[in-house]
Amino acid sequence: MTYEEYIDKLCDKAGFEGSKWGPKIIGLVIRDIEDAQILDSMPGTPEELAEKTGMSADIVRGKLEWLELTGICIARTRDRGNVYYYHDGCVGLKDAMSYSLIYAEDERVTKELVDEFMYDFDVWSNTDHCDGLWEPRDKAYRKAVAEKNNKFNHSWNLVIPLPGTVKDGTKLDPSENFEAIVRNAPDGILVNECACNWVRYHITGQGARYPEYKNNEVCFHFSPYGENKFLREKGLARELTVDEALELGRDIAERGLVMTTNGGKPLIGQVCSCDSRGCSICRPVWKRGLHNIFESRFKPRIDKEKCIACGQCVKRCAFGVLSLVKDMDAWEEGYAKLKVICDEEKCMGCGACVAKCPKDAIGLHCVKDESWLVEAPTCAAIDDSELTGIVYATTDKKD
Repeated sequence: MTYEEYIDKLCDKAGFEGSKWGPKIIGLVIRDIEDAQILDSMPGTPEELAEKTGMSADIVRGKLEWLELTGICIARTRDRGNVYYYHDGCVGLKDAMSYSLIYAEDERVTKELVDEFMYDFDVWSNTDHCDGLWEPRDKAYRKAVAEKNNKFNHSWNLVIPLPGTVKDGTKLDPSENFEAIVRNAPDGILVNECACNWVRYHITGQGARYPEYKNNEVCFHFSPYGENKFLREKGLARELTVDEALELGRDIAERGLVMTTNGGKPLIGQVCSCDSRGCSICRPVWKRGLHNIFESRFKPRIDKEKCIACGQCVKRCAFGVLSLVKDMDAWEEGYAKLKVICDEEKCMGCGACVAKCPKDAIGLHCVKDESWLVEAPTCAAIDDSELTGIVYATTDKKD
């Protein structure tokens, strides 16, 4: 195969099939046909990859140094030595490559390379990314809802209520309870910057428009990359204590971001704190109505007696499902009064509106039982991590 054919094949593996942005993004760090051949031959140890590609082991090791540095592949320690895996999912690839390039302290990673990479990823995540990546998951979501099926062969993102926003006393399942996820993390808690919004500050210059991202450390990791080994070794994330993580979670709730988990009951690998305007997870729901994530089991309930129709919740809603309308009963009596209404069919149940209400007039109330919670892939995902390349934190411990 030619270099271009290898790039196309690797793009397809990563979920960029049919996207014009895939070759631009991946091609920035795959320097030649030998890089491409090594990636296409993964997984394997350097010796195994050398045998597969016909290159010498020394050449392969030299190539792997660059490929691992850029985050396009990752090494995991196995009985037979370090085994290298290609990041073959575009969202995971985005995280790995963007974090690696942003934080890499290496003269080979130039500012120009990082800026071009992040710009292309930002454009991609706001254009055909919505159609090319999320439509299959939207179809799977709608089929699952119709069949009342909550089991999947791959991880899904699930919206979880922001801390302190469930007001009806419902006991949260550990997989939807941020505090339980944090307290049950088996290998510590890491946090790093949101890659989606990093580009706003460092490339587009729009940071001043988004004060909720003043502190951009909003992505939590609970063993998504082989017990966090990759993030620790590369210095791509900061370690938090349980108390620090809980405090940051409360701050995120106050800012009204949306928390989503990667995985499902009972396996949680990551909690992202998102905003629909630039987030590759939330934006397809907000902009295109594509369900690439499951909503929570909760919907907001508005206390009309307490509500002053200030509009803070409407401004905060990441999915545009809240609106201010005329209160016709009041208007008929001669009062020019407004009220807040919610489009519950489109509501994701995150609780951002609750966190910003100055009169405590909104609370999340449970509308579905626990059978609605998405079940993660079987526990073989933990036992068979050499095949999946993922080790999840488990939330099946007691609160």
